[in-house]
Amino acid sequence: MAIRPAGVLAEAVAADGSGAVREAVAAAAHAAGRSAGGEDLTAALRGCGYEPATTAGGSIDLRNCPFHRLAREHTELVCWLNLHLVRGVLEAGGHQPGRAVLAPRPGRCCVVVGPPSRSSKRPPDVRAGAVGSPSEVSR
Repeated sequence: MAIRPAGVLAEAVAADGSGAVREAVAAAAHAAGRSAGGEDLTAALRGCGYEPATTAGGSIDLRNCPFHRLAREHTELVCWLNLHLVRGVLEAGGHQPGRAVLAPRPGRCCVVVGPPSRSSKRPPDVRAGAVGSPSEVSR
């Protein structure tokens, strides 16, 4: 049996009952997104391994999860990481980070980037607890 380092790391995060490691993952993902971001949001998302597609309503649908193999076993953690990575990309490009929300659905990334809003209000932060069970998010 081959050892998968990403799986080992995910297990370690899951074992941390304090939530401190999970918050550190969110902060690291956000920082990585900020480093990868830029004015061209679609190009920045592609650079992170996503397949973005703009919908008729102005949202950006991420047609894949760059972490799909790990997400099969650690769905909630990977969705949490995706959310904060995409929010960092948005922030770096001058976009509202709150446009990225968890919206798990089969065959897609669990994050959707909502259309730009005219309001300066940021939507409330979506916590990982909002992510459905692994059976609800198939990859």
